Amino acid sequence: MHPIQSLLSTIVLALVLSAPNVAAQEPQVDSVVISTGRDGGSYFQIGSRLKGIMLSRHQTMVEVVPSRGSLENLIRLDDPASNVSLALTQADALAAYVEKKPDFSDRFIAIGDVGKECAILVTGSQDSLETVQAIKNSEGIEISVDTAHSGAALTLHQMIALEPDLATLTPVYVDVLQALLQIKIASSHSKLRALLLMQRPSAVPEPVRFILDNPESYRVVPILESDVGNVELPDGSPVYTFEKVSVGGRERPESIELETLCTHGLLLASKSKLSRDARSKLSRMMLQSGDEVIGNTE
Repeated sequence: MHPIQSLLSTIVLALVLSAPNVAAQEPQVDSVVISTGRDGGSYFQIGSRLKGIMLSRHQTMVEVVPSRGSLENLIRLDDPASNVSLALTQADALAAYVEKKPDFSDRFIAIGDVGKECAILVTGSQDSLETVQAIKNSEGIEISVDTAHSGAALTLHQMIALEPDLATLTPVYVDVLQALLQIKIASSHSKLRALLLMQRPSAVPEPVRFILDNPESYRVVPILESDVGNVELPDGSPVYTFEKVSVGGRERPESIELETLCTHGLLLASKSKLSRDARSKLSRMMLQSGDEVIGNTE
């Protein structure tokens, strides 16, 4: 079996095994702490909306904790010493984590699909890297994925596994705004020539606003299925979709229409840190108010 197929088979198993745990040692602590992502990002906003709804309609306090991305959220959720009991993560990041720690599949329940997370691959507007094929044909290119714990880092890892020709890319952990500055300056002393973001297409956090407002400095590179390939889940559905999206949302005149790779975000709850009643309350909230929590998924 292809290693990626193995990863994705495991994620399906994780979701099948996510029924409430009725073991004798039922957790009694119902302190709800959600690990989200970068302050101001789409995951952080989802966590903030969940906090407001749980307090106003269910009289439950929720603490929202920023993080460096999907992998850190999973580590916190899985760590018995951490008080994080809810986490947001990309589906491909969860697959990679479960592949390394298969027993984690018994310790969480998936309580929400929070919509598309799509790749935004950015280079300089004057750079020769106009396509993924051009990237494959180049050597010594550094690409920022923000942190080793980010969803972008996990997605790049999966892209390289699917398309080994992308191994010419070297991921570096440079802050997003610093990476944008280096790309704009295009110094001959820097090998950093690209930035990968994973986010909801319509979201406009500060880095995306800089990209949209400065088309003379930045180019967003399309990612096609023919560039990286894909892999199917056992039910025949693909782990990635390749879609035309509007970066920045369709309502913004400066938005960019882009063909790119997308996966989905998931909201996970710990079965060992939340009681069955608490998980039921969260599930009821997602059934009643999930659309409000998730927000615009375009």
